[in-house]
Amino acid sequence: MITFTLIDEMSEPGRDIEIVNPALVCRLRAEAEMLEPHEIAALLADAILAAALAAHTRRWQEQLYSEASPDAIVDHEYRDEIVCAWTLIAVEAHVTIP
Repeated sequence: MITFTLIDEMSEPGRDIEIVNPALVCRLRAEAEMLEPHEIAALLADAILAAALAAHTRRWQEQLYSEASPDAIVDHEYRDEIVCAWTLIAVEAHVTIP
């Protein structure tokens, strides 16, 4: 079952990403300064999709081979960090998602 949560209802989303990968957050913040709120929302949606696909690939490899490849693991973790960073930026930019 899929459940949805509004970004505003989440308790400090993505705050840990500033500690884990501050360079990523700085790079995406610089990019977001030139974007409209709807563009930030679209990039967040794209990041969520990419993270879901990476998680699916990792799970598929784990089921098929009993372990995922290092590339699949790293890709999954990186995509999750991207989602956290864009979520943080969306909250800071007061992006509302219908």
